[in-house]
Amino acid sequence: MNHARTAVAAFAAALALGGGALAAPATAGEKPSEPCAQKQAQYDRATAKLAQLTERFENKQAKVKKERKELRGADDATEKREERQDLREAKAKKVKVAKEKKAQVQRVNRAEMRLTKCLEAVDPSGDDPIETETETETETETETD
Repeated sequence: MNHARTAVAAFAAALALGGGALAAPATAGEKPSEPCAQKQAQYDRATAKLAQLTERFENKQAKVKKERKELRGADDATEKREERQDLREAKAKKVKVAKEKKAQVQRVNRAEMRLTKCLEAVDPSGDDPIETETETETETETETD
């Protein structure tokens, strides 16, 4: 079920992007068109998940602050007891998301390391293609002036 849902989501995303990404899925014997495409995709997914977890963590922090304010504003003992329970629950959820975020940070770091190794294996000179293009454009502009 999860695989089908993922495939449908990928198809919908491809359609939204103009259909240019509607290539046939690679089989086990084929190599990806780019040398490190799989590692790049894994890194992109990991960073997207980290952004999502960061947003959730910020929401949980805001919820804890809100519960603390409500606890301070509680009047009678029954209301204070309920607010304390709400605060405990909010803190527990915040801790859970914090642990998930910490683990995801490690996943992103590992994915980045794997991607870097792959890129270095493809381009052993160590030149960053982005920096090289920028330097070339700057040199061209200087020569024209």
